[in-house]
Amino acid sequence: MSIGGSRQRWRYQEDPSAQIRVTKNSAAKDAHDSDFDTDAASQTNPDATPRVAFGKTMPAPIIGDTGNFVLGLMRKSVVLPKTGDIVAQRYRVVAAIGEGGMGQVYEVAHIRLSRSFALKLLHPSLAEDKNMCRSFFREARYASSLEHLNLVSVLDFGEDPIFGGYMVMELADGQSLKSFISKRAKLSIKKACDIVAQLAEALSYMHQNELVHCDLKPENIVLIPNETAGRRGHLVKILDFGLAQSLGGTNRDGVFGTPKYIAPEVARQEAPGPASDIYSLGILFFELITGSVPWSGDVGSVLHAQVHEAPPSLSEARGSSVDPALEQLVAIALAKDPSKRHKSMSAFVYELKNFMQMSGMRRSRRASLGTAEDETARRAKSACLGFDALHLPLATINSEGTIVAANAAFSNFLLGIRVGLEGTKLAETSLASAWPTMKLDLDAALQGNSLGRRVEMTQGQSTRHLQMWLEPTSALGQVILSLYPER
Repeated sequence: MSIGGSRQRWRYQEDPSAQIRVTKNSAAKDAHDSDFDTDAASQTNPDATPRVAFGKTMPAPIIGDTGNFVLGLMRKSVVLPKTGDIVAQRYRVVAAIGEGGMGQVYEVAHIRLSRSFALKLLHPSLAEDKNMCRSFFREARYASSLEHLNLVSVLDFGEDPIFGGYMVMELADGQSLKSFISKRAKLSIKKACDIVAQLAEALSYMHQNELVHCDLKPENIVLIPNETAGRRGHLVKILDFGLAQSLGGTNRDGVFGTPKYIAPEVARQEAPGPASDIYSLGILFFELITGSVPWSGDVGSVLHAQVHEAPPSLSEARGSSVDPALEQLVAIALAKDPSKRHKSMSAFVYELKNFMQMSGMRRSRRASLGTAEDETARRAKSACLGFDALHLPLATINSEGTIVAANAAFSNFLLGIRVGLEGTKLAETSLASAWPTMKLDLDAALQGNSLGRRVEMTQGQSTRHLQMWLEPTSALGQVILSLYPER
């Protein structure tokens, strides 16, 4: 078959939804080309990669600058941990909970906090592969730079001398969208719209931050039960950023993504953009409404259809009438020409919310615009954002010695990880051993006195001096603790 003017042949396995990398190869091959090569070298050595490499063990590298972070990662031997092992001196392995494209995922507990996280480790077979290491840490850097309700947060990443590259994420306690829809022939229009609206808002946020996801599919989405706002429903989160690409970055040599969800321009080996994510979301929307994707089959036929064939109407594929406004919304998202799709993901969100409102769908109960409560909420949100953006470690402590609020710099200084410490006793942190007069000083500050202390803290193999200040606040029974690490 021919795509983009050059003849290409494809290797494929039975599941055409598997993540693929396709590169040009003009040389003719013999009949053995139709067999998928699972040779270990082809999965770990980019030079030996077959023209279609499937994503369970060979995700595509992300293009862009990685700095010097991965230079120390080319290790000759790393191992996977066992239950009870400690990774990066602070994460105790509880259990293996899954396997990603680049390695194992574990549930871990922070040894100094009563908090659990998900930890992804780069697989030992990939630890010596420079491209895989770069891809792993590039995913971690991209994901850790994002903070949105519908994106799984990456809180920490680095390299352990025994277990190799690691990435720490929030533990999303839910089920994959793939599992959710596999148990249902098709979703209600309302449910499909609610899921897609949350995904669109997350992708719009990514695009505003100059990133394109490039691999939206049910396997990369998790649904978390949510009974807030007086309704049963799900909080939707995007999990995987392994193929994410920065806008304006170097174009990849080949086709990257999942055939059933890939945009036509990406299949033609053109650079992906926000419109590519809009197309993939349109395919997913189609699947949720009708119970199937527009095209299935072998890789070659699916990619050909993505480029050349018009999808069936929603009503035809669903077997029942679908509102014409929704038909048009999905049809625009699935336009073959990127310029004919919605101008941005924000525009898609706007049109979808308009449809939901006109159809009587309510995503959540919110205060009316312009009320005093709404203005107070906006001011509170603005204050919280400013507090969290400060580089000076700050925390608010109540009369029981519990952290009421702490900014990211505070948790990062104490734990080496940007994570919420709200509800944690100050006496349970590493400050306790260095600050014997903690309770007395807190009591004095609660009585309206400002005071400072200079303490010596041991963190790992190093010792640091720290200036601390306690200041009373206007809030009854609370004080502000600020930390000034001495250089």
